[in-house]
Amino acid sequence: MGRETLTTAEDVIDALGGVAAVSRLFGFDRRNVSNWKTRGLPSESYYALSTLLRKKGYAAPLTLWRQYELIDPKE
Repeated sequence: MGRETLTTAEDVIDALGGVAAVSRLFGFDRRNVSNWKTRGLPSESYYALSTLLRKKGYAAPLTLWRQYELIDPKE
């Protein structure tokens, strides 16, 4: 069975329990995480958030974290 692919930072935050839950994960103020919905997910949160998403059956493209994806991964 495939994973549901999330397409926005807001989708990622909501899938992980919302702003309050994600704020607690990192020990951040809720306003910081709320801003991610419009500014995008910080690149340094990729490993932690993508791991949690996988455990919940979700996937999200690297571009949500402003990371590059290879066009031809064979190179």
